[in-house]
Amino acid sequence: MKITRIIQTTAVLLFSIINVFGQTNSIEKDGFKISQMTKTVKDIKVLFTQKKPLTKSNFYCTASIKIFKSNKLIDSLIVSPDELEPVGSDYGLLIYNELINDHIIVSKFGGYDGRTIIINNKGKMFNTTGGICCPDYKHGLLFSIYNSDNHGFSIFDLSKDREIFSQIFEKDEVMGFFLSDGNYFVKTKQYKSQTERIWQIDIKTKKIVERPNTESQAISLRELVDYKKVCLKCE
Repeated sequence: MKITRIIQTTAVLLFSIINVFGQTNSIEKDGFKISQMTKTVKDIKVLFTQKKPLTKSNFYCTASIKIFKSNKLIDSLIVSPDELEPVGSDYGLLIYNELINDHIIVSKFGGYDGRTIIINNKGKMFNTTGGICCPDYKHGLLFSIYNSDNHGFSIFDLSKDREIFSQIFEKDEVMGFFLSDGNYFVKTKQYKSQTERIWQIDIKTKKIVERPNTESQAISLRELVDYKKVCLKCE
């Protein structure tokens, strides 16, 4: 992912926070629509900015994430236009209202490279394969489906703040995740045959093993939002 990370220590005043879940502000200026949102977790404040041209241009969107502690900028990401190109689908940053285990969760769509961006309550930022998020609240795990032509998924441990599993499929599309008898499984569908398959995820060995007939009494991990109804256009 072509993202530039910037760390600064200059004191910066944040614009007002209406509530801990943030508020979107949009303005039109110099031929662009600029949308901003802030979110807060403990003493960490995060400013999200997305900028899109109002008329036809050679790019569709740029975005940035700035993390503040005590009104000082401690970290940031700048997302390039190439990484936010629509490529026939959603594009931009999707910032979830819900805090999960004191973490701010963000999905980046566009550029054939979906990402899940996670910010903890200390202001540390993590960037993993993903886009479509399915949390396991009880065990503090965040499953993310890779939003790309190359399908796969990742698992991020919110209690340890690290990615603990990642898998790419060459011939299968990831359909979802479920939990059965204390084990995690991923359902996939083959592109050509449309055959559905079930794989057990072994986090310890970092492997998956095909396990048919294991879904009947399973608990599905629900997506954070109904992604089929999301129409994300960089704002």
